[in-house]
Amino acid sequence: MKKTAAVIAAVATIVLLFGGCQPTPTEEYTMKKDTERMLDQAGITEDGTAISDIGIPNGKYVYEAADTSGRLHIKADAKIIVPAVEKLPVARVSRGRFTIRDLENLSHILGVGGIPVSQDTSFPKEYYLPQLNQLMEMRQNGKLDKYSSVEELDKAIRELMEKVAQAPEVARATEHDLSFTSMEGGGETASLRWIRNNAVLASLSVVNNEQGAGGNAEYIRDVTLRAEFSTLTAQGLSVTLNYEQIRNPNFKKPAISETDAMNIAQAAIDGLDLKDFVCTGKRMAALYNSTIAAEDGERQGLYEFMFTRSVNGTAITYTNEDMAADPGRIDVAAKPGLYEKIRIFIDDEGIFALVWNAPHVLEEVEYKAVSLLPFEKIRGIFESMIVVKNKQVEDGTLLRDKNITVTAVRLGLMRIIEKDNNDTAYLVPVWDFFGTYDSDGGTLVIGEDGYESLLTINAVDGSVIDRTLGY
Repeated sequence: MKKTAAVIAAVATIVLLFGGCQPTPTEEYTMKKDTERMLDQAGITEDGTAISDIGIPNGKYVYEAADTSGRLHIKADAKIIVPAVEKLPVARVSRGRFTIRDLENLSHILGVGGIPVSQDTSFPKEYYLPQLNQLMEMRQNGKLDKYSSVEELDKAIRELMEKVAQAPEVARATEHDLSFTSMEGGGETASLRWIRNNAVLASLSVVNNEQGAGGNAEYIRDVTLRAEFSTLTAQGLSVTLNYEQIRNPNFKKPAISETDAMNIAQAAIDGLDLKDFVCTGKRMAALYNSTIAAEDGERQGLYEFMFTRSVNGTAITYTNEDMAADPGRIDVAAKPGLYEKIRIFIDDEGIFALVWNAPHVLEEVEYKAVSLLPFEKIRGIFESMIVVKNKQVEDGTLLRDKNITVTAVRLGLMRIIEKDNNDTAYLVPVWDFFGTYDSDGGTLVIGEDGYESLLTINAVDGSVIDRTLGY
């Protein structure tokens, strides 16, 4: 087995703490996150550790505490979720790429019911009408969006009306070229488009960005709703702001049942020939963009299903983090990399959108059964480090109260990169403590969608992992 050492950063001393409502500790301890040492520990016993032998409580993880100031409050009444296997693996993966076969499969699945058109096609009259209606609604509601003035918006309306007058009645079908085109600066791309119902443009973009954060494929059934859809793919606070829209009185849930929607999403995964991918998350979503829509406008509802890779019956845990080592952070030494995941959005017409991030290649299962730390050890690490992570001291003064609620504790796999090496990474068992915390002076609650990881702990060596760094 090839082992590549990469001594990564340091985190703090942990004083283990168990029990009921009491002040939480603030001490820190040093735990080197070293890939080779972690792999050695993973294989310390030949048969690994069975999940049933690590002392997971029957029922829920229950805990309540406050820090020494009394202003940080932590409460847990959380379901503990583990894979339906006894032994967990460690596997090595490398960055993959979208293939011509992937492009063919995507085209076959997503092009159903559409007329394939070229990039320079002349759109039919009906295509422009929804755009014209949207501009007219913006004019009526006083929403300028990208336009700097009402006069500029009026000019856009006139130009669109001219296009309608000159457009053909019916779209002209053109057979797609299912191949990639080289991009300037490296990588390759493919773009496919369809006209649906002679009125709606559907678009698929597939990019192999081998020098950047990884490949990405994105399909949307109606490009006029791209601004609304972008709110669903945004990260950070946008996840919470969008999820709140499903509680709006104007949210319109799809008529299709969740079961039928899930069947459509699973059929897409099957059609992509992704036998190792399983559904690891689901939630509702709303198509709404406050910058261009009226406040009392309808929030079109979607089901969202999230799929991740599974190795020997254990799946990668889905979280809201899309990227490790965000290039926007100046304190990050590792190269940026997208986490591998697929998100499929379903409405009454079928697949509304599909986003596939960063295909990987499973190189080798390093260990079929790894050694795991006792759950009490993991619990103690969480109860200490959640305080360290959430200290809110500025110039010696605590800014405000903060409430943290743990809603689920999940054991699964996570891709952990080696510092300064994105060519290969390891899928390692980790514990994620999911939950909510209040923000913006308590006016916002982050994490109610269920996929905000408050803390991630390596199940093999107990090191605390920063998902925004990837290690």
